[in-house]
Amino acid sequence: MNIRVLEQLESQQRYIEERMEERDSLLMQSIRETQETKKLLLEAEEKQKRKGIFRFLKG
Repeated sequence: MNIRVLEQLESQQRYIEERMEERDSLLMQSIRETQETKKLLLEAEEKQKRKGIFRFLKG
């Protein structure tokens, strides 16, 4: 009886750890994608600012 309980606990622990690893992986992927999006938006914003400055100087 005790062995079955221990096996069940071990199985539950493995399940929990696997789910936590999966969750952490998805979270990190989401964070990386968010950072990349912010980077691209900042680059686009800087490009627009530079265009505006050049138009002003040429005009």
